Amino acid sequence: MTGEFRRHIRDCMKADEAYGEGVANALGIAMSECR
Repeated sequence: MTGEFRRHIRDCMKADEAYGEGVANALGIAMSECR
């Protein structure tokens, strides 16, 4: 399931990088795992 979250975070970052980072932080996923 984490892979789905990482993909969602990448998609969010395409629209708004700060929002994507906020989603990652809320889910406890490091940004280095999402890029």
